[in-house]
Amino acid sequence: MPSPSKTRAALVTLSLVALIAASPVAHAGAYDDLMAAAANNQTETVLELLAKGLDVNTTDRDGTTLAMIAARTNNHELLDFLLKNRVSLLKRNRYGDDAVMLSAYNGDLEAVQKLVKAGAWINHDGWTPLHYAAFQGHAPVVAYLLENGAEIDAKASNQQTALMMAALNGHSDVALLLKQKGADLGIKSPQGKTAQDLALESHNTDLAKALVPPPEPPKPLAEPVTEAAPEQAEGEVKIQVQ
Repeated sequence: MPSPSKTRAALVTLSLVALIAASPVAHAGAYDDLMAAAANNQTETVLELLAKGLDVNTTDRDGTTLAMIAARTNNHELLDFLLKNRVSLLKRNRYGDDAVMLSAYNGDLEAVQKLVKAGAWINHDGWTPLHYAAFQGHAPVVAYLLENGAEIDAKASNQQTALMMAALNGHSDVALLLKQKGADLGIKSPQGKTAQDLALESHNTDLAKALVPPPEPPKPLAEPVTEAAPEQAEGEVKIQVQ
């Protein structure tokens, strides 16, 4: 017959197991519930689950974080909570997106400002927040990113600059802003097209007139090839015939 102390220990163990099993944190679907609630803007549910111990840096199967979802859905309440709880802003999902990129894509200047001040990357390989903002035509976001160090002539994964994207999509205000800030009008795409060429493709002739690239420098002339005089062999005497 087991001793009373062993019986009490066994009961305590069973109670702990039951509590853990009943906890939402331990539930296998708790993380899925969290991400689904965030995607559906059920902020109260998200905050309740996080209060029970789920990680603010939880990601879905594509690597999308809660911060990215908050940015994509313009959920400032959730974003503010995550920033106060030191959420990581340096993660990118399988598509290469991060939170500040998605806010830039949406033209959410307030969220972009919060994320940049909290340490989000502005410059990195591939698509950047500047590319997304220019592609969508969000001039205030483009201006803010440039003021905070965005590389104006950086090329995205498709080898186009922000200026090229704005020109192709007919966003004249963004294209002219980029020009004013010093964007290189002479950069060419892999197809050999400048921002002016892309503006013409979108039938924006007025913008194309403003994006005339600088003339290409003339190619240097080939220097004439001169033949070297034959070397005089040792002991050889050259006779000059007059």
